[in-house]
Amino acid sequence: MSLARLTYSARPSALLRCTNGSVFVETLIAVLVPVIFFFSTWQLIDLFTAQLILKHAAVSAARAAIVVGADDPRFYDGQAVNDLSKGGPRHRDVERAAALVLAAAPNLQTGLRVDIEGNADGNSPITATVTSDYACHGGWLSLACGGGNYRRLTAQATLPYQGAKYKYVGK
Repeated sequence: MSLARLTYSARPSALLRCTNGSVFVETLIAVLVPVIFFFSTWQLIDLFTAQLILKHAAVSAARAAIVVGADDPRFYDGQAVNDLSKGGPRHRDVERAAALVLAAAPNLQTGLRVDIEGNADGNSPITATVTSDYACHGGWLSLACGGGNYRRLTAQATLPYQGAKYKYVGK
């Protein structure tokens, strides 16, 4: 009997009628679509959450610029009041305020850049623009990132400067 079965299964027409394993292939195809949908939705929700955290970091950077700009020059290596130029000690503190908020999003830990526009004189607005790279996960499952490893996110916040004019000792 086993010899007859061997010769029967070796025929090409018998192989075409064989349905062994078809349920496994159908299940694999049917399960693959919901799995891709699940991970793509997860990536999209994570991307929107990162954008919200980045917006909060921009608001924190604008608030820090308002506070730090008018602070005593003794705390900032003698840098002039309201001087928020890039690379200075006041600007580093504004960047630190944004980085503290971004610590809540582990996917936003690279490529942080904070730009400050406006000045802390009168009631003029101060605009903080925070840019960071969002690290996508999943490689080929990262449809929200266009298949790439990173996506650059930018958020902006504008607040009016309504601080008091201080007279510091020694001035």
